[in-house]
Amino acid sequence: MTKINKETAVNVPVEVAYNVWRNFANFPSFMENVEEVRVTSPKMSHWKVVGPLGMSAEWDAEITLDTPQKAIGWRTVEGASSVVTAGRVNFRSEGSNRTHIDVTIEYAPPGGTFGDLMAKVFANPEKSVEEDLERFRTIVERAQAAGDAGTPSGGESLGGSMGAMTEGDIPAADRVASGEV
Repeated sequence: MTKINKETAVNVPVEVAYNVWRNFANFPSFMENVEEVRVTSPKMSHWKVVGPLGMSAEWDAEITLDTPQKAIGWRTVEGASSVVTAGRVNFRSEGSNRTHIDVTIEYAPPGGTFGDLMAKVFANPEKSVEEDLERFRTIVERAQAAGDAGTPSGGESLGGSMGAMTEGDIPAADRVASGEV
């Protein structure tokens, strides 16, 4: 299996970073190739990624570790797809408003045409993970800033049931960050 490990720091409290990440429906907003993540049970989710020429791949994943504000682990469900992946994200508080995030992803590309698609989706997996983490940082920090500024919120919570930010906060955060407000 190929292993990727990347780290970043975000300027939000650890509970915010964890809650936003733990709400898997948020993944398409910061993971470039992820089209949809549908939660199917408390420990299961269905993933759909899109690659070159609109080709897609789907699989089911299960949560193998969930320690609130500390770590989330996952792996694909054996036999549900030819995609084999597993990973873990660790969250470490670096004070009241900063969180260190450490992501490790392992995957084994399948063979055949499907394998060719996945190789193109993950053509430069280290760069893709870095870019996804940067988008996560930008989104969560902007939403936090908009929430702190008293921006009205609406829509589905970015932080899950315990989060204070909502999907509706992102456009407002973008306006604040661009200097429109």
